[in-house]
Amino acid sequence: MKPTRVEIMGDDGEWHDVLGVASIELHEEQPDTAADPWVALAARVRATQAERDALVREAWTVFARAYVEAMRPAMEQAAAAMAEFNRAVKASATAKRDDFVLHTDRPAWQSPYGPPTRRH
Repeated sequence: MKPTRVEIMGDDGEWHDVLGVASIELHEEQPDTAADPWVALAARVRATQAERDALVREAWTVFARAYVEAMRPAMEQAAAAMAEFNRAVKASATAKRDDFVLHTDRPAWQSPYGPPTRRH
């Protein structure tokens, strides 16, 4: 096993060997949130981020409901207009018109409008 070597930086900026060290144990201390304003700020930002997310969700829900209610009359009017248009199209398809002549003297594959095609 290789011997443990520990160095520490001195006040002069140079590394110095520390002799006689058999083991090293490091303990990480948690910062005191009251003493460190950055830790307290980070905790507040996390808390306020959740609050902001909830506020945005609530605002979006209120907006979506208001938009649906505001658009309801226009959508109902558009649906009524489309229904009227469909009725008019169906009525015009079944209406008898004097200027419309359907030739029944031709096979189904030929055009019902105009003279029959001739082969040369």
